[in-house]
Amino acid sequence: EKAQVMANYAPSISNSESDRQTKTLDGNGEYTVIATDLSNKFNNTYNTQRGGLSYRYNDQKVMVNLGANYQQAILDGQSEFPQVYSVNKTFSNILPSAMINYKFSRTQNLRFMYRTNTNAPSISQLQNVPDITDPLLVRTGNPELSQDYTHTLMLRYGNTNTAKSTNFFAMAFASFVQDYIANASFIVREPTPIAEGFVLPAGGQISRPVNLDGYWSARTFLTYGLPVKTIKSNVNMNLGFNYNSIPGIINDIKNMANNYTVNGGIVLSSNISEAVDFTLSYSGYYNVVRNTIQTQADNNYYNHNTSARFNWLHKQRVVFNTTLNHTQYSGLSAGFNQSFLLWNASVGYKFLTDRSLDIRVSAYDILNQNRAISRTVTETYIEDSYTNVLRQYFMLNLTYTLRRFGGAGAPAANDNSRDEVMPVSPGGGRRRQ
Repeated sequence: EKAQVMANYAPSISNSESDRQTKTLDGNGEYTVIATDLSNKFNNTYNTQRGGLSYRYNDQKVMVNLGANYQQAILDGQSEFPQVYSVNKTFSNILPSAMINYKFSRTQNLRFMYRTNTNAPSISQLQNVPDITDPLLVRTGNPELSQDYTHTLMLRYGNTNTAKSTNFFAMAFASFVQDYIANASFIVREPTPIAEGFVLPAGGQISRPVNLDGYWSARTFLTYGLPVKTIKSNVNMNLGFNYNSIPGIINDIKNMANNYTVNGGIVLSSNISEAVDFTLSYSGYYNVVRNTIQTQADNNYYNHNTSARFNWLHKQRVVFNTTLNHTQYSGLSAGFNQSFLLWNASVGYKFLTDRSLDIRVSAYDILNQNRAISRTVTETYIEDSYTNVLRQYFMLNLTYTLRRFGGAGAPAANDNSRDEVMPVSPGGGRRRQ
């Protein structure tokens, strides 16, 4: 049958609880006294009932799926301390969806998708108690928040030429959000008492979540791949553009934080033999930040990464791996515009007749330069941060592989493993502009 009509029903329920206690010193110098103005106990239940109909049509060239769901959601929040009160809200929504896939040929197709969904506020966003973890940014919740409603569109085109071993893909995404849960921030001009024993200094911020319209997000991505027969390798090139427009309120004035990112990259990967392979790659990101009222937070910054990987398996016994990664940041705040090289390597030998015993020595961050830097852009500030990471270390691995779990007749695996060197994982400090 080419056409179908389907019905669906999907109930769900989620519960969350937050018990935030802040204690101050008692007469004996111990932290036993609960600060009621900084403490809160809150329970939250989010119950949804969703059901609807969809129509599906499918033939050799076209597949169409159209549907709509009706959703009713009940948000039930209960504050138990220091004040007892309830937050009860009911949301009713129609959630349409559509998907169309058209096949031009066996190797070429175009797909369009549209979907909608809602997101409930988190318990931390509902909990109306100051969070003074950051002494310069006091956050508080808003029990009057509503759920947001998101529209998402996607367009994808793919074309693979099997005769020439080339491929091309293009994708575009866009989304906009109604009642987006944004932040309303107030920058204090003079020291402001927040709670007993805590004063927010001049220039500090008080931030509270609110529902605002105006959130937009768009992303495009292009990639093209082709073989390089002279060196038995493949080349993949990519180009992308991202855009985000994030609403917020600063001192009772609406601000739009607009972020633009252009990125591109190229990867050369070998297909020389089962014993030797390598990969060379480059990726770069150029970012532009523009605000409608908070112009002092406008900024351009760039980061890029170049990497090389080489694997060698000699006579099915000797294994050698090495990776090099060079990362550079520019346009960040003072002290964060850095460049570093991360070099990992390992060498090993496979023992026994079936090569099931592998002994390997690995060296991580040989040059002792590893670090992790990131940037966070909000409607009121830009934050550059560095994270403590695991630096240089060495490791001895011994691995024995059991190959015949399938029984006596099961064949041994064809072991051409080169077991790449694992990257060093990060673990903080930060600076805010």
